[in-house]
Amino acid sequence: MKKMLVAIALAAVATLSLAPVGGLAQIGVPGPNVIGVYTATDATARAHRATNPGTFDVYLVVTNPTATAGISGWECRLEMLPAGILTLINTAYAGQALNVATPPEYAVGLASPLPRNDAVRLATLTFFASATTPANIYMHPITTPSQPGDMIYADGANPGIFYRLEWSSGDEALPVFGVNTGPLVPPIPNDEDTWGGVKNLYR
Repeated sequence: MKKMLVAIALAAVATLSLAPVGGLAQIGVPGPNVIGVYTATDATARAHRATNPGTFDVYLVVTNPTATAGISGWECRLEMLPAGILTLINTAYAGQALNVATPPEYAVGLASPLPRNDAVRLATLTFFASATTPANIYMHPITTPSQPGDMIYADGANPGIFYRLEWSSGDEALPVFGVNTGPLVPPIPNDEDTWGGVKNLYR
């Protein structure tokens, strides 16, 4: 009987650690090799930004890259939905960068690698919001990706080695950034509970 209760308790803890809050998917998992749009260069402000009509800056950041030599190039494509609310008006690249695509599509090479860090800023993006209507930013692989189906960055020591980038939202179908949307759901931490706390679930 004791063994069965322990098994049930362990299963309950595992379920708690995986269950989304309010039935919503996890948003904003920070690395490794995760790319997202943030309001802070250290990728700490990853929920949303409420703004009046006008311009605002956000940052395209890779968190916890596993390439020890840094980042010598990167690829991704942004999509703003619904159309007509958010317009990308400027991209200021980190490092000596050349984008052979047209923003909001990026196929960027760098003259020298961006150093590895917990949060590597790839670019500062300036958007114009035409209304206070909710809008979201999504990320996708570029039209003709170097690695089929993937957003990538290139190794700082060997640009021929690619690392797959994951979405900060956890999924291509989920927005990485919202404007006037209300808060996007933050990452869900593992719940650490005591044995007494687990027993109380069954009372």
